[in-house]
Amino acid sequence: MEDCKVDLDILTAPMPKEAVKQRVIGGGMKADYVDLATVVRRLNRATGNNWSNTIDKVWMEGNKSLALVTITIPGLGSRSHIGVQAVDAKAGEDAVAKGAISDAIKKAATLFGVALDLYGEDTENPPYNRDRFDADCKKLNVNPGETWRGIRDKFAPKGAPMTEQQMWELMESKLEEYVSATGAGGKQDADTSDAG
Repeated sequence: MEDCKVDLDILTAPMPKEAVKQRVIGGGMKADYVDLATVVRRLNRATGNNWSNTIDKVWMEGNKSLALVTITIPGLGSRSHIGVQAVDAKAGEDAVAKGAISDAIKKAATLFGVALDLYGEDTENPPYNRDRFDADCKKLNVNPGETWRGIRDKFAPKGAPMTEQQMWELMESKLEEYVSATGAGGKQDADTSDAG
């Protein structure tokens, strides 16, 4: 398998709400998940269909079938994970093994960032937002409201709608460049009425 250009933005993008399903887990709690076909489509789109998986081992432990699967994406390496499927008296042995393999593929894909958003927010690198923007403006000694409008007017694509998160990502990526280019600094007030 040759190295490929992987689109990390596609690979790690949050799953669309339409793709997310729920199931009841222990204690009556609900857990979000995506099906195998959704994960495979995401891997295909992000890699140009240049990835592979191997089923390293399938075995039984008590009333559970387990599978160890490795996914390889050229240029990113390999990731392995174990999937689990409870034995159902109505399901045949093949169906139980397939369930464990499917679970292992989905879990190994999360190690590349696929559907990782279903496990909660990234607390080590939270999304950029108004609070972080205001704090960064304060450090740079610039007016948050004026700076937000200036970045929006200078860098936002004209006529193309942006999501709130895209706008905050633009603010984060262009803040220092804008302040340097405009010589802004020294003015501070709390005018962020236009910001997001």
